[in-house]
Amino acid sequence: MKILQICGSYSWGGLEMQTFIVSEALAKIGNEVILICPQNSQFEKEKIKHSTQLYTINYKKNFVYILHSFIRAFKHLKPDIIHCQLSKDLHFIVPALKYLRLTTPLVFTKRMTSKINKKDILHKLLYNRIDRIFAISEYVKTNMIATTPVKDKQIEVLYNGVNLEHFNPTLYNNEERLKFSINPNIILIGMIGRITPLKGHYEFINAAITIKKILNNNVKFILVGGAGFTEQDFYFQIKNYAIKKLGENNIILTGFTNDIPRFLSIIDILIFPSYEESFGNVVIEAMAMGVPVVASDSGALPEIIQHDTTGILVKPKDSQSIAESIIEYLFKKNKTEMICKNAFEYVKENHDLNLHIEKLQKSYLSLIKKTSLK
Repeated sequence: MKILQICGSYSWGGLEMQTFIVSEALAKIGNEVILICPQNSQFEKEKIKHSTQLYTINYKKNFVYILHSFIRAFKHLKPDIIHCQLSKDLHFIVPALKYLRLTTPLVFTKRMTSKINKKDILHKLLYNRIDRIFAISEYVKTNMIATTPVKDKQIEVLYNGVNLEHFNPTLYNNEERLKFSINPNIILIGMIGRITPLKGHYEFINAAITIKKILNNNVKFILVGGAGFTEQDFYFQIKNYAIKKLGENNIILTGFTNDIPRFLSIIDILIFPSYEESFGNVVIEAMAMGVPVVASDSGALPEIIQHDTTGILVKPKDSQSIAESIIEYLFKKNKTEMICKNAFEYVKENHDLNLHIEKLQKSYLSLIKKTSLK
C-alpha cells in the first residue's frame, strides 16, 4: 500500500513528531510511505537518521505555486491513500484532488484544538471531501464539533501511541546520569517539551523554588526542549528567569533534543503543567518509562491520567499544588510505586504504538476497498 502522509509544518512538537513516528511505523510493516513536508523543515533533518521517504514543497511560495506542487505530487506519486495531519493542508489537497478528478481516499487527523469558527461554505467543501476523520482525544473531538462543519458520528477518537521498545526503562541505568554530570543521589525534577507559551514553564520554575527551599541541595531541575518556531525570545525569558530564581547550578537547560527516552531515564518526577493540551505525548512516554507524572487537570490530560491512580492532576497555573504533589511523590513511596505500576499497565493496554498502527492500517485498507467498489 502506497501511503502519502502530509504535514506542512516548520515546527517540531507533538504534532510533527507523531506524524514522523506514525510514518516510520507504517513503513516498518511493509507499506511504502512518502511524507510531503516543507523544504528546509525539521522533517528533512530527521530524514538523515530515519528511512521515511520525503517529498518536499516550498511552502514559502504563494498559494498557486503550492497548489501546483500538490497537483504534480499527486500525479507523480499516485498514492493509494492520503493522510493529512494539519488542517491548513486541506486547502491544497482538496483542490488538487478535484482538479485531477481523483477518488483517492482522504484521511484527516485533527491534532490541535482551534478557536476559529470554520463552519463557512469553504470549509464545508473542504471537509466534505474527507473520507475519515480521527481526533487524538475526546477533547479535540468536542472542539472539532464546535468549530467545524462535521458531526459527532463522523469523528473517531484514535489516541496517540508510544513505542514501548524505545521507551523501555530496562535499556538504561544509573550511568546515564553520569553522562550528564548529574549526581546519582540527587533528586531530579523535570519538564520536557518545547519552551513555548501556555506550556506552564513559569509554574514549573515557581514550584521548583518552593521545592528547593524544602530539599536544599538534594534536588536539581531540568528543562528539556528548545524554543518553539519563532519563539526564541520566550525561550530566553524562561532561561533567564530560571537561572535568576534557582541559580545556574540548580537548573539544567538542554536545548532541543530528540533523545526523550534517555532524559526520562534520569528524571525522578515529570511535571507537565500545560494550560490546555490536546493530548500530551510526553505524559504517556513517561508512564511507559516508569516516571511518575504531575499534570494539569485541563484539556485532554484527564483522559490520560486518572488522579491518584495513574498520576496526579493539579489545577492549571497552580505552582503551589505542583510543589505539594512533588513532595507527596517523594515522601509517599508506596503510593508512588503503585501509581507508576498502574500507569505502565494503562499505557501498555491503551497506547501501545503497535495497536495504534494496526487500527490505522485496517482503516486505510477498508477505505481503499470501499473506494474501489464505487
